Amino acid sequence: MLVGVLILSSIPFPIIVQLHESLSSEIDHSSYLLFHNITEFFSIVVSLSIFGVCWFTYERSKDDHALFLGTSFLAIGVLDFMHTLAYSGMSDLVTPNSANKSTQFWIAARFFNASVFLVSAFIYSKKSLPWLTKSNLLLFCICFTGTIFVAIIFFPSYLPATFVEGVGLTQFKKVSEYVIILILCLSMIAYWRRWILTRESEILYYLAAFILCIFGESVLSVYHSVFDEYNVLGHIYKVLAFYLIYKGTFVASVIRPYDQVAEANVKLQEKILEHELAEEKILQSLREKETLIRELYHRTKNTLQIVRSMIVLQAADYPTNEDLQLVVKKTEDRIQAISLVHQMLYATQDLSRISVNEYINQLFSLVVDSFALPKGKVTLKTEIEDRFFLIDTIIPIGLILNELITNSLKYAFPGDRNGIIHISLAKGDSLQNFLLRYSDNGIGFPDDFDFRNQYTLGLKLIYGIGELQMQGRVVINNDKGFNFLLEFPDNLYKARV
Repeated sequence: MLVGVLILSSIPFPIIVQLHESLSSEIDHSSYLLFHNITEFFSIVVSLSIFGVCWFTYERSKDDHALFLGTSFLAIGVLDFMHTLAYSGMSDLVTPNSANKSTQFWIAARFFNASVFLVSAFIYSKKSLPWLTKSNLLLFCICFTGTIFVAIIFFPSYLPATFVEGVGLTQFKKVSEYVIILILCLSMIAYWRRWILTRESEILYYLAAFILCIFGESVLSVYHSVFDEYNVLGHIYKVLAFYLIYKGTFVASVIRPYDQVAEANVKLQEKILEHELAEEKILQSLREKETLIRELYHRTKNTLQIVRSMIVLQAADYPTNEDLQLVVKKTEDRIQAISLVHQMLYATQDLSRISVNEYINQLFSLVVDSFALPKGKVTLKTEIEDRFFLIDTIIPIGLILNELITNSLKYAFPGDRNGIIHISLAKGDSLQNFLLRYSDNGIGFPDDFDFRNQYTLGLKLIYGIGELQMQGRVVINNDKGFNFLLEFPDNLYKARV
């Protein structure tokens, strides 16, 4: 790209030099003024467009380099506007217009333009500069253009002349153009180094614009009249250069941020896809583990049932041994209380918790069925909060209730006596404990019966599980039947599945 611009830019200049004698006559002033106004107003519109694009996209792009260039082009556009209005043949700009007056505005604009590019080569978006703010840049541009306007319009005698009618360019003008060319060359070097470091695509537009600006300033350092062919060629170079600068700032402020958004969207989609694949793998793994755990619960339940059946079968060899049959019956009920937990876990969605209300009702039905009692002999009334307990908590509760229900069915309602068993489970007053209450309206125990000092396995299980395993408090009394209270903490165990 740069080589092509260099070759194309170098072609017109030697042609103009070789044909200088035949082309040296001045162009018609009115025609040239029209051409000059069109090219300059194009440059002014481009400058203001650069300012607008960079200024209003800064909040999103946060590109300090583009902001610096864009705000500087506001000043360049204003200076070019003053240069256009001060040109010979235009209506007077405050004071009489002249070639020297418009050329002074031109030199000021081109000096500022070249200097801005040299400074901007060292401004990076990621390096925060405290002085580089919108307000500071705008204030500087207003002050700079105001100073140039006042100096050229009201104090021209204090400024060096740039053009003398009948003579042409002054030495100051020629030296100024050479200095501007030098600054542009330094800007090219600085931007080339920047391009090597950053590979920012807009830099190629700036480098191509520098080439055109250098040729333009070279042409405008040798003209003899502000209406000759050198001025035409110089302004054509300027129009092309400003177009490339606009392309560069548009890429930096508009296209590149959108490209970055598009690139970020692509990366985000890739990340989402990765996460979806990872999520699917995790879900697949969870499904496999869930199946494994369900199978484990199922096999545990079956194993317990096998153990239960083996005990029953073994006890069948001793049908006359009532003590053995009683032990087997109690053991069978205890195994059934544990097996029921695994059966419910196998059927539920939650692999670590089951409904305590549903469990207690099913457990009661199983124990009652094992006694083959007449229908309606014992009625269950419950006041149980609809809660889900961990397996580590529900099994001890089930073993305790199994002992209590068994004792009630066996001893509390002799003969034809019907009874009511009441079970409640709710939060305690402190909201940190649960209260499990069990009572029946049976015949109760003798007043002097010491529950704690009994040596039966059932009561040992109740106290051992309630006080040791569940770290709770067990209270049993014989008021109007049998009454049992277990207070246990609500944070005994944590879910592991």
